[in-house]
Amino acid sequence: MSSCLHLHLLPPVCFPYPSHPLPFSRHKPLYLLRATPTSATAEVVTDGVDGASSKPVSQSRSPEWWIDSLRSKVRSGLLREAVLSYIDMIVFSIKPNNYAFPALLKAVADLQDMDLGKQIHAHVYKFGYGVDSVTVANTLVNLYRKCGDFGAVYKVFDRISERNQVSWNSMISSLCSFEKWEMALEAFRCMLDENVEPSSFTLVSVALACSNLRIDEGLVMGKQVHAYSLRKGELNSFIINTLVAIKEAIHGFVVKRGLDGDRFVQNALMDMYSRLGKIDVSEMIFGKLEDRDLVTWNTMITGYVFSEYHEDALVVLHKMQNLERKASEEITLILSLSIFFAVTCFGISDSEFGFGVLEVRGLNLMLVQDRVAPKPPKSRIKELSIHGHSHRIAEPRNLDFSSWFSDNVYRVFVFFLFVVTVAAFFFLYNTTDTASLLCFQSQSTQSIQSLTRPQINWNTIQIVSDKTSPYANFRTEKWIVVSVTKYPTEELKGLVKIKGWQVLAIGNSLTPKDWNLKGAIFLSLDAQAELNYRILDHLPYDSFVRKSVGYLFAIQHGAKKIYDADDRGEVIDGDLGKHFDVELVGEDARQEPILQYSHENPNRTVVNPYIHFGQRSVWPRGLPLENVGEINHEEYYTEVFGGKQFIQQGVSNGLPDVDSVYYFTRKTTFEPFDIRFDEHSPKVALPQGMMVPVNSFNTLYHSSAFWGLMLPVSVSSMASDVIRGYWGQRLLWELGGYVAVYPPTVHRYDRVEAYPFSDEKDLHVNVGRLIKFLLAWRSDKHRFFETILDLSFVMAEQGFWTELDVKFTAAWLQDLLTVGYQQPRLMSLELDRPRATIGHGDRKEFVPRKLPSVHLGVEEIGTVSSEIGNLIKWRKNFGNIVLVMFCNGPVERTALEWRLLYGRIFKTVVILSSRKNSELYVEEAKLDHIYKRLPKIFDRYSSADGFLFVEDDTVLNYWNLLQADKTKLWTTDKVTESWTTVKSAGNSDWYSVQLELVKKIVGTMPVNFQVNYKEATKKSHETVLTVCSSEVFYVPKRFVADFSDLVNLVGDMDLHYKVALPVFFLSMDSPQNFDPVLGSMVYKREPASFNSSLSLYSAEAPAVHPWSISSEQDFIKLVQKMAQGDPLLMELV
Repeated sequence: MSSCLHLHLLPPVCFPYPSHPLPFSRHKPLYLLRATPTSATAEVVTDGVDGASSKPVSQSRSPEWWIDSLRSKVRSGLLREAVLSYIDMIVFSIKPNNYAFPALLKAVADLQDMDLGKQIHAHVYKFGYGVDSVTVANTLVNLYRKCGDFGAVYKVFDRISERNQVSWNSMISSLCSFEKWEMALEAFRCMLDENVEPSSFTLVSVALACSNLRIDEGLVMGKQVHAYSLRKGELNSFIINTLVAIKEAIHGFVVKRGLDGDRFVQNALMDMYSRLGKIDVSEMIFGKLEDRDLVTWNTMITGYVFSEYHEDALVVLHKMQNLERKASEEITLILSLSIFFAVTCFGISDSEFGFGVLEVRGLNLMLVQDRVAPKPPKSRIKELSIHGHSHRIAEPRNLDFSSWFSDNVYRVFVFFLFVVTVAAFFFLYNTTDTASLLCFQSQSTQSIQSLTRPQINWNTIQIVSDKTSPYANFRTEKWIVVSVTKYPTEELKGLVKIKGWQVLAIGNSLTPKDWNLKGAIFLSLDAQAELNYRILDHLPYDSFVRKSVGYLFAIQHGAKKIYDADDRGEVIDGDLGKHFDVELVGEDARQEPILQYSHENPNRTVVNPYIHFGQRSVWPRGLPLENVGEINHEEYYTEVFGGKQFIQQGVSNGLPDVDSVYYFTRKTTFEPFDIRFDEHSPKVALPQGMMVPVNSFNTLYHSSAFWGLMLPVSVSSMASDVIRGYWGQRLLWELGGYVAVYPPTVHRYDRVEAYPFSDEKDLHVNVGRLIKFLLAWRSDKHRFFETILDLSFVMAEQGFWTELDVKFTAAWLQDLLTVGYQQPRLMSLELDRPRATIGHGDRKEFVPRKLPSVHLGVEEIGTVSSEIGNLIKWRKNFGNIVLVMFCNGPVERTALEWRLLYGRIFKTVVILSSRKNSELYVEEAKLDHIYKRLPKIFDRYSSADGFLFVEDDTVLNYWNLLQADKTKLWTTDKVTESWTTVKSAGNSDWYSVQLELVKKIVGTMPVNFQVNYKEATKKSHETVLTVCSSEVFYVPKRFVADFSDLVNLVGDMDLHYKVALPVFFLSMDSPQNFDPVLGSMVYKREPASFNSSLSLYSAEAPAVHPWSISSEQDFIKLVQKMAQGDPLLMELV
């Protein structure tokens, strides 16, 4: 506790713990306080007729009688008499027990007698009840709190070995009593860290601390006098945001724990929100309270006055008198002050109400604001419109502060008096005794014990079709479900335009009543209610978790795929099928293996997928913060067959799904996020035993995982989908399915809106523990829905959500059956079987790109070492590759620069040109027949792994070639501007001549070459000529001999290289086996000027064409551009 509250900074408080009685006062010891026994103890019992043996009646009483007598006097308010009874017990050697001291200490606390309390404290230790008795220790804390000795409070609390709920309540209440607001909040966090369940009393105390937290900048002397006047001006935006986050977290905790119906807590929440400028939230709480007491009315009225809504304060007073029929004698002093200040300030804007008469407990309190105005009758206040709020939007007057203060000094004084009175009242109202605390503790324990497992007869659930909605006869397989709170966004309008997908918009209480979007189905709250789903009884009205209704509606209307989307996400290229595996079976399914994270390390239970897609400094919402520092890429992957990736999580460009910690620490307040991920990185799957955060913004669910769409309702809003994702992943393993993460599929725009800490409170506290729990959990159920219900129940027992979600799960599963969903069959769990050994052949290498870090908020540590590490990695990958470059420009100005640029990466750089230059080691070659020069280079570097050819008008971004397979052919067959087919008929004679040469060469080819070529050209080789510009291509070592053989077949024929190279590549291997790495290069046909090349360049492409360089200055500008991907290049210029 000391480490949490930093109380060691306070001066030590010392008081003795002697074994003998201490002075009751400065003059008398404790047992001398009563010189004579009471009448009860003065009676004598005679043993025998002669009275030879006699003893006082008090000595014949049992110890239980003494203790009951002492406790009875405390309950009756006879505090001094209770202390005297204790002294009699000591005099007659009656040992007090564990029940006597709490009652005795409560009496001393109410007497506020510090000296007496210290003596009783010494007796506590003498009789061996010290800190081992939590009940006694808690009462001691309460004693020293009431006596005003904070040091003693802390010292007693720090010695409690096992603190319970009452201990923490006493400590937090004490900190509030001594106005140590920050320490009270820190104690609350420590209480949660020790897994102690807060009660209503705890939350009230914390709410009081939040509403009184203030910042004082530099004013040490006199801060008690000026605290209120400085409070509003000295709070900076960061502290305001922090306070709002804390109070929202407390409110969320209240709802989660089921205490939102407690009037005691709600009154404190109303006070807290009004003090922090959230009077609208106080209004909402006030409106929902049906059983309002006097404190509720007082809180609302004083909140309006505190927020300067004076007319509303008078309106609520009027409503209190008329609608609730509160008697005038029930109006307290605080309410009187509130009304006084409201009428006083209300006169500023409307002198008509400058005079008012209020009756307070029979006294006529005359308030005069403007004596020029006539005195209105009391009924004038009652004539105020209950619905009037016009003064909230009135334009404030622009006054100089000094002049305003001089004109309103009396109002400032009255307002200050009012605030002090309100604070005192709420402190007294919120303070309770130990018995009350024990009562709250008992209620909490009873709530946990009342958790019951739902019993469902699955066989009695009947399928019900939609017969009431306008869409009863509408059915389709592909649905996009979004939650809407505002009018349709441009991104949502884009979703409607996606072919083959139906958008379903789910409204809530915040959605405009006239919401409409052509092409989308909109379900308002009324439309949802007509569906009669069981889950409707459990859903909040103002939350996106109402999307659960939309999931059921889509399933009921034929859904086979559901895309869980956000109305801020714009699908890249407007095609979901381009990014996701929409079809898992059938002809349209992609029959290909998927990279999978290695399961070799069983202790690795969660991964950051953003690293795989090029962003190591970014982490997703829901990743445990202790895993944020793991930024190394995978040493290797394995593979898994596709077809069971029933949940597909997409990555978002722009504003990815990040948590509030990242959002608030990686950029300035008004700077929008624009983060880009590598769109060329392959999708990656998660093996059983390893998890990844899954959200509700950009996720595709297949029908086998529809049960996993359920959004929990008892956790905070921004934690709901993440907890659903982990819950769903664990259950998905029971079906043999898995989650896969896909490259960027949407672009989400950052609106630079406030991002709430409080909405994630259930993430940072529980997510790490939740993952460990899910990995260890096993079920003995034989039906899948029973397994789901079993997990939900155990999660409630473990505190990950409440019983509300257990009931919600039961309703959700029953609704699934009602709308026609068939539960999947269970499969054996791989976690319980020995894992297969990962052999060398099973390892799949993939090196993710490291995109430029953005929004770090701090300087990146180890930048230089990282850049050097990249250079070593590139050199290791390409160090045995020979780069062959043909220079069209003047080699005298660029040859050395090209060698300097690419020589760092490749084995060697061979430069060819139309003119030989021995000094620069430039070899002569003709571009038209460049392929005839390559076999000599092949022979010269026979140990090389491959040969990469590039012209000097094409730029190689070598850092983007790491994932390419160096054992396959690379060419631009996927670049339509580079690889074309031309019919000889109707074109120039040159094409006809070239086509005849191709036919002649093909006719002389060995059978393996002919088969490959004719299969690739589909018998069109007789009339169609394939032409490739061939600015860049790669020949691996295993095809070098084939390439040389084909060159020999050409011989002296005048076959142009743009025709010869496509023939060679199609003859050596099938195009399906070409590596597609060059397919995403930037390519333009028309020659570019240098200025246009600058705008054309992209560091994310594997190559860029065209690029014009004719001088050293042009080369320097190119290097500066390429430094985006290789920062060490800046050292060259």
